[in-house]
Amino acid sequence: MSGQLLPPLDLAHGDVSGLTVEQRAAMWFDLLSAGHKLVLSGLRQEYGSEEAVRTAYRAWSAEQMAAHDRTIESMLRRMQQRRTSDAC
Repeated sequence: MSGQLLPPLDLAHGDVSGLTVEQRAAMWFDLLSAGHKLVLSGLRQEYGSEEAVRTAYRAWSAEQMAAHDRTIESMLRRMQQRRTSDAC
């Protein structure tokens, strides 16, 4: 179906348990790369000039990293709270 967001199940990767660590890492890298290409494509449509796209991408990337840092910090706080409550 044209314009379909998700591919049909028969095109899905399926079970990755038989892949080596290197193959899994390569697959993960390909997915990350595809995601970044999609973000850049959207930014190009929105901003046009390459300089504006690079600026917007840097801002987007910085916000993604800040959100990641907040998530990790929150997880670490919860782990610390559990350790403290388990020690009692």
